[in-house]
Amino acid sequence: MKTQTVLIVDDDATIRAMYSDFLKKSGFDVLTAESGEAGLAVLAGGEKKVDLVVTDIMMARMDGWQMLDFIREDMELDEVDLPVIVMSAVESIDLDMEFMRHRANDWVTKPVKPMEVLSRKIMVLLGLGAAEDD
Repeated sequence: MKTQTVLIVDDDATIRAMYSDFLKKSGFDVLTAESGEAGLAVLAGGEKKVDLVVTDIMMARMDGWQMLDFIREDMELDEVDLPVIVMSAVESIDLDMEFMRHRANDWVTKPVKPMEVLSRKIMVLLGLGAAEDD
């Protein structure tokens, strides 16, 4: 079976490193980007096919919502349904509305604890595991 590639987009280097290390240990190939712009460059560059994106919402210049809108509406990707999980340190009703409006596939509150929650959500979206027991 092909190893799935996850792109982590977050302006916090510590978060990128922590999530990257965990997902690599969970069997994923991981690419990282420090901004929405850098994340789009990774996707557009096509050096490696990205199977799923995990992005922070609050970032300078281009936030996660703007990046997600660009992915959904403007990029010419091979797969228009590229799964995207958004991360936020803030939980609110507004977040639920934004989640639907921007067509995110799932979301997590950061920091993600336990980390297995993130890997389980990724596996479900990539069709690699059973549905979550919520």
